[in-house]
Amino acid sequence: MSIQSIRGMEAGDEDFIYHAWLNALWHGKYNSQSIPQSLFYASYRKRINRILANSDVRIACLLDDPAIILSFVVYQRQHDELTPIVHWIYTKHDFRNHSIATDLLRNIGIEKGSEVIVTAFNWRVSKNKSYRVIHNPFLLDRGE
Repeated sequence: MSIQSIRGMEAGDEDFIYHAWLNALWHGKYNSQSIPQSLFYASYRKRINRILANSDVRIACLLDDPAIILSFVVYQRQHDELTPIVHWIYTKHDFRNHSIATDLLRNIGIEKGSEVIVTAFNWRVSKNKSYRVIHNPFLLDRGE
């Protein structure tokens, strides 16, 4: 599979990022079905807005069509911390297990075997034995 050099977020990418992130949360194993869907989506959209306003995004896309997103990572660098904080990482289902997410993590300075600090629980990341995953949702409270 040929992907373009990993790039930053462009204006047309936001819809895909919101859609993928919100739907993965809603349909994920960590979802509370007792939350009405409209409340869930509206509340998490606001949270994602705050995260994106203070974060960077790296995107992997098709080489021959950069508008086709395969995977993305939303992360934040803290001046006092060496390891970036990963708020969300997502890969389209058909492109999983092709090391695309690994390439994105490497692109932001996280190598296999190293520590990954995540603010959102993601069962695929949490069971990955290639990284030392630390789930710390309280980092989202900084600046809120």
